This record gives sequence, C-alpha cells and structure tokens, in this order.
Amino acid sequence: MKKFLLSIAVIVSTSVFYTVQAQDLTISGGNNVSAMICANGNVFTWGMNYWEVNSQKAGNGNLGNGSSDDYVTTPTQVILPESAKPIKQVDAGSGSHFVAMGCNGTVWCWGNNANGQAGNPAAGGVVTTAVQVKAGQVPSSSGYLEGVKYISGGNDENYAILETGELVAWGQNNVGQLGCGNDLTDHNTPVYVCKADGSHLKNVIMVEAGDETGYALVDEDGDGIGTVYSWGGDAASQLGRVATAAEPKYYAAPCYKNANDPTNPVKGAILDNIVAISAGDCMLLMIDKDGYVWAFGHGAWGMMTGTWTYSADHVYANQVLGGETGDPYLKAKAVSAGQGFGMAITIDGKAVAWGNNGATQRSGGNLGNGTTTSEPNPVYIRTDAATPISNCVSISDGDTWGFITTTDNTLYTWGDNSVGQLGLGNKENTPRKYAVRMGSLAGCTVPDPKPQITFPEDFYTCVPFE
Repeated sequence: MKKFLLSIAVIVSTSVFYTVQAQDLTISGGNNVSAMICANGNVFTWGMNYWEVNSQKAGNGNLGNGSSDDYVTTPTQVILPESAKPIKQVDAGSGSHFVAMGCNGTVWCWGNNANGQAGNPAAGGVVTTAVQVKAGQVPSSSGYLEGVKYISGGNDENYAILETGELVAWGQNNVGQLGCGNDLTDHNTPVYVCKADGSHLKNVIMVEAGDETGYALVDEDGDGIGTVYSWGGDAASQLGRVATAAEPKYYAAPCYKNANDPTNPVKGAILDNIVAISAGDCMLLMIDKDGYVWAFGHGAWGMMTGTWTYSADHVYANQVLGGETGDPYLKAKAVSAGQGFGMAITIDGKAVAWGNNGATQRSGGNLGNGTTTSEPNPVYIRTDAATPISNCVSISDGDTWGFITTTDNTLYTWGDNSVGQLGLGNKENTPRKYAVRMGSLAGCTVPDPKPQITFPEDFYTCVPFE
C-alpha cells in the first residue's frame, strides 16, 4: 500500500506532468512503522517492532534488523543479503510486514508471516531479517521469484508485476484478495491473478494493495494510460464495482465511474484514462490523464473519499472536490491514500489532505492542518497556521501520519508519533498536528530525484543515482 522509491515525473500525451504516486517515494510508512530507501540502495526502518494483543507484546520483525526491540525512534538499517541490493522498491501495508524488490528483479520479505506473506514456506511465523520469495507458479530456474518490475504490499498479502506484464500474489486469501479464483485458501508462494475466464491478467503497469483488496492499472496499448481493475474484499464498497456472475469479486474485473451524483450512485462507464493509483485501507485514489483526482470506497471516517459531505460508501468512482484549493474539483500530480484519509500534491506543488483526522485509535493530526477535526474535502497541509507547504514533489502516508519531500529534498512529517514512526528521535503521546522538518538520517542519504522520465518506457530506472 505504501511504496518507497524515487521521485519520477511522468509525461503523457496531454503534455501535463505527473508524479507517479505510489512508486515514486524515498520515504513512507505502514502500520506504526516507517521506512526509507537511501541513495546507496540500503533500507532503513523505524517505529514499532511488535504486536500488542490484550496488553501482551510479541515481536513481529517489522524493522527487519534482526532485533527484538519494542520500537526504535531513529532509523535502523534493515539486514539484507548483498544479492538483494541495491533495493529499488519497498512497501509496507497496514499489516506487519514489508516486501522489497531489488534492482535485479528479485523479491524479499520480512515481518509477520502468519499467512504466508513472506512468500517462503521455510521462513517461519516471524521473519526478523529478509528472506527471498519463492517462485510459486512462475517458471524459474533458481526456484525463486525473478523478473519482477513492480511490487505492492497489503495487510497480509503481496503483489508483484512480472516483466511479462502478468501479475502474481501471495499471502492471505480469505476474501479472494489474491485474485486467483474461488479457492479462498492462503498461498505462501506466488499465484497468478486471473480474470473470470481463467486467463492471466496482463499488461499491468501498476498494482496497489488495500487491506484486503487488490487493484491494477492495465495498459493495453503501452501509452501509460490505463483501465483500473479490482478483486477481493468489498465490505466497504472498495471494489469500485458490484460483483456479478460475469465479474465475480474473486477475479480481476474493471472498475466503473459513477453515472449520477454521489447521493444516487449509478453504474457508468468503465474507469479508464487513468495514469496513477494509490490504495488506502478501504478506498482507491486515482489521477486521470487530465490531472483530475477520482476516488471510490468507504465513505465514513470524515468522508475519506473527498467526494461529498455524507458518510455512505461510494460504490463507483467520483471526482474529489477541490476544497481549500478553491477549484470545483481537485487536480493533482500525485496522490496517496492512508487509513481513512487521502492526500495529494496539487498541480502548483502544494499538499492537501482530507478525511479522518481523529476518529480512530492513534489518529489525530494526520491531515497536517493544525487540527484534529476530520475534513470531507481537501485542506492544505501546513507548517503553521499561515504556511502551506509548497514546492512538493512527493507525498506518502503511514496509517495515521504522512511524509512530504520538496524540490530541495527537504523531508517533512506529521501525525501520530506514539512509537517514534515519524523518525524524529522520540515518541510522543500527542500527535504532531502541523508538519515539521525531519533532520538528516545518520547513515542514510536521501537520493536526489531524477528530474523526469518518459512513462512507461523509462519508469523502471533504479537507484542509486550518481
């Protein structure tokens, strides 16, 4: 659900520049833990390293540093074999594990493995240092998953796009989140995501994991503009469609736009002309080729979809309103979806957020506007009451906090810091309600963003940049 890579600008046929959110980030967070890819391709993590059930703590290996520490408030290096480095992508879902991809196309996991999300049957229930994902259904002479160009991690499942454009998944499958059909059993090695006719989903250029729902951007003609597909859980209308016999929820099928106003949702056209997607726990944000932001899914938690002022779920996609920007509808070059809230970078480089701002445990301040009041429409993320952050190039979320990188590579963070997940060297009972500047990370230099590339031809460029 949250990825860490490098800032990448995308040029599409409309001559509008987009930052591909969800795979362009050096820093972001998951469930009470954060991570960063360094300029040399190493990975650092900080935050919580345990589960807490009935006031009992148990280590879950989230930090990937081999330790049993409860938490760390400053970055600590993930233990990775040299064969995995340099790391190109890292993703933490809302569960308690990470999935990472090396520049060589191999995939590695650490953390909770109770549902096979480490992708390696020999790994055990808790993985404190990274293990390599097995090949599963994918042909491989080595027995390990190779030839991967894109990853995403969900609550207890993972996805990987192969060089063939096919998509595989592994981990928990109790509601069909692996997209492999009516067999709702967990898979501890990769299986192919399929359509209802049994054929593999192909031409996938982006994949995003919600808590128990998968999303793919499918580009049939290679122009970087695609159609959104979904599969898996739909308890909060997060499929973007109503499952039918022809398009069952356990297989990948297209999502749809709303043909009416949000108070009376009616199935409209297939959701196409999309250039970027970002999944929250139970919603999806998208940017279309003209820069407009769309959303569908759970409508509660302060109106997390940003598309209306009521709390009903949004079965089909609607445009996100402009809110504090003053425009009727939000236009953006990046989006990021968290646990009950959404964020975006506007075309002029400011950051906005909307949705939950204190309605769930350990939340409050995650909109970064100085309040703990939920907002149904976008508000500016600020450093103080009078100063919205400008010159933003990337934005990313933890479950209840966020990060921004600006054009000069300054890092900002805000929100929940109860276990040190903001990386400020401390933990706090009160969330940071305004964005604060992060200091330098010892042993981890922020990679300079490559100015721009053409999508999709150059999208899979790897760190480090020299």
